[in-house]
Amino acid sequence: MKIEVKNILFPAPKKGGSSLSFRAKLYINDVHVAACINYGRGEPTILLKKGTPCLPLILQAQLHCAHIQPSRTNQNMAYTGELPHLRAFIDERVHNFYQHLQKFQQAVTALQKESIVIGIPGKNLTTVLFPSPIQRMCNNFLEWQQLTVLLLTQVLPKMKEGELILNTNIPKVVLVQAGLKPYRTVVPLTERNSSGRKERRARRGL
Repeated sequence: MKIEVKNILFPAPKKGGSSLSFRAKLYINDVHVAACINYGRGEPTILLKKGTPCLPLILQAQLHCAHIQPSRTNQNMAYTGELPHLRAFIDERVHNFYQHLQKFQQAVTALQKESIVIGIPGKNLTTVLFPSPIQRMCNNFLEWQQLTVLLLTQVLPKMKEGELILNTNIPKVVLVQAGLKPYRTVVPLTERNSSGRKERRARRGL
């Protein structure tokens, strides 16, 4: 059985949150069967089913997860009630993805001191080097105009479909002057808005 957790989004962390807050979509055998939501308050992940026709697939997935990981929910009192093994499976996938994104962001943070980093968050990245370290240019507003020109002439032409500028240290005014729309730059993991409404509005504004 093919069980996938896709379109995982993380909002900004809430004060006092005792679990990972996220939104995602659950696919079983390539069928979108439910939305997954956790508000980060230590409560179980919620599954919003897409309708009655999806219920047989969800129940099959619960049995499948119980078979491949029978001990996990027995050792964790958080997984009680409806579909405990499936919810445990979802939480594990989301947690693993979050850890992967954190490591990816740490790599970007190290690279962005010297270069412009472009790529797809969590998947791939490429660096564009300049004679001056990018962090120094970002710290000196007298060099912002030069940085804008470099973005326009040496970075944007190299960006492929779906790629973003992954730097989080470039002043916003520089990005605006370079004509970059919000969806062409990455939002730090700790600042992401789970609804994605701003990004969708920006895309419709193309």
